[in-house]
Amino acid sequence: MIVKVKEPQPNEWVQLRDEEILYTYLHPAPDPEQTKGLLASGVTAIAYETVTDDRSGLPLLAPMSEVAGRLSIQAGATALQKANGGRGVLLGGVPGALPGKVTVLGGGVVGLDAAKMAAGLGANVTIIDRSIPRLLQLDGMEPEYGVIWVYHLSDNDGVMAFTDFGVDILRPIISNHRERT
Repeated sequence: MIVKVKEPQPNEWVQLRDEEILYTYLHPAPDPEQTKGLLASGVTAIAYETVTDDRSGLPLLAPMSEVAGRLSIQAGATALQKANGGRGVLLGGVPGALPGKVTVLGGGVVGLDAAKMAAGLGANVTIIDRSIPRLLQLDGMEPEYGVIWVYHLSDNDGVMAFTDFGVDILRPIISNHRERT
């Protein structure tokens, strides 16, 4: 049994054998060569990001998703700085300048952590999601994290036109993963 965090590199594929089990983050969709290499090795590969719990959640992916959500806001805030070619928007604003506007497409783990981070910096945050039950859950979090507006995917006309930057995390990681409830 081989336990890793990072996906195997090409020089490791050839060392894997069919009697071994590999546990790691694989993310095979954007890396077809990795998939071919693993298949050729005969190894039994189990991707952490596909392990589900009894509620169809992704417990091994959640911590990485939390980090990704928070980092997305740091990256966006950096990109908005004039010195980095941005428009000079400060997410938290200052006296005399309005705070930045952040739109998060998707209210799952990544989206929620992105929204918390942006709201914590003082930005005006909008979350757009397609799941009404999830939007109802998100609607109750405003007092702790600042003002976060939530909308259904079909009701977002014009929201993106007035945002300083957006975080898009609506694309499912696993195509057959059920919609959140």
